[in-house]
Order: sequence, then structure tokens, then C-alpha cells
Amino acid sequence: MPCRPSWSLAGIVGIISCGLLLLVYGESHFNLLGFVVVMTASMLSGLRWTITQVLLQGTPGSSGHGASGGPVEVLLQLTPGKHCSAPFFVCISLFWCHIVAQRRAILLRHQVS
Repeated sequence: MPCRPSWSLAGIVGIISCGLLLLVYGESHFNLLGFVVVMTASMLSGLRWTITQVLLQGTPGSSGHGASGGPVEVLLQLTPGKHCSAPFFVCISLFWCHIVAQRRAILLRHQVS
């Protein structure tokens, strides 16, 4: 029996996220960007498992395996998307790290002089 998204479920997820934010906010080196990245990764991981479950079980009206022929077929369906999206996100993160490193170097040069 699939669980449909609802506002109460979104509220529960929001409360848990706020609790985690409050838990780590007082730490000495809290990084908001890092927190957002970790929460986004967690959300996307849940989405990936949900899609895998739907592909394996199918819709409520179907019987047996889902739209796929089994676990190997699910891997064959999901792998191309992962393969194409991973380099895109790696390039974005490397570009971002390069910009941050350049800004830090500029700030250090101004502080020294």
C-alpha cells in the first residue's frame, strides 16, 4: 500500500529538519551550506529508494513485478540517468570549490598586505 505525499508528512519532515538544525547550530564551525548539501543528499537518497521501490513493485493495480522485469531490469533503467547526472554535479561542485578557493586566496592576500 503506497503512501501518498501529504502536508502532514511534509510538516513532519520539516520538524525533523529543524530539529537537526537546532542540534548542530551551536557547534563551533557550523556551515549552513554544508547542512543544506547534506539535507539535499538525504532527500535525494530517499527519492532514489522510492523510485526503485515503485519500479520493483509496480502500481497498485499490477501484479507480480512492476513495470520492470526484476531487479536487474531496474538497474538497467536507473544506471543511464545516474551516469549522465553524476558528471554534471561533479563539474558544478568543482567549479564552486575553485571559486571559493580563489576568493579565500584574494582575502588572504589583502589581509597579509
